[in-house]
Amino acid sequence: MDIGNGYHLIDKYFMITIGMGILPIALISFPMWLGNSFENNSMERMIYFGVSFRKMMLGDIFAHLILVFISMAFNILFAFIFFGLKFPHLLNFIMFILHYLIAVILAMIIGGIFALVFRNTQILMPFGLVVMFVLYMFCGVFITYDEMPAFFKNVASFIPMKYAMNDLYDIWTNQALWNVQFLNLSVIYLIVSIVLLAVLIKKNSGLSTKIGRIRE
Repeated sequence: MDIGNGYHLIDKYFMITIGMGILPIALISFPMWLGNSFENNSMERMIYFGVSFRKMMLGDIFAHLILVFISMAFNILFAFIFFGLKFPHLLNFIMFILHYLIAVILAMIIGGIFALVFRNTQILMPFGLVVMFVLYMFCGVFITYDEMPAFFKNVASFIPMKYAMNDLYDIWTNQALWNVQFLNLSVIYLIVSIVLLAVLIKKNSGLSTKIGRIRE
């Protein structure tokens, strides 16, 4: 389906498929992994042996970021091989990846916050699914963003992943190098989420005071 200027539907829709693959990693897999670590007391045992809680968190984030990049690469290559996805200029490609990476990091920080707040896999799984499908709804997975009611569009304008899944088309098609709205919103999300995450990490760093429970 031609959407103008020699581009086709796949040149826009592949951004949505990338988001569909990333959100389960950020909002379900990552917090579930952390939640399971809390439930089986492995976090406390690691702290007991002097391992930094912050380093463990960063290690988990890095491991899941690798999964994210694998998912992104698979989606892009699949779209290129089977549907003729057009690649942008190198600089635009780099900027596209950087914009999407910001959205991914924000989603994973939020997933980490979920894990630190609930710390229970029986809660994290259904909660993550609900949040994920709500984001799917507002990010144009079930219907295109242009077909959404005005209220849905207004709500979606406050969701960073909406921009990653819908508004990076101009970057991919060499018409722009950045999306100012997305970057401004991301800065706000990043500041708020990092502050909240830091507070929760500091609170959970006190797990080392519970070592007596491990020795029982």
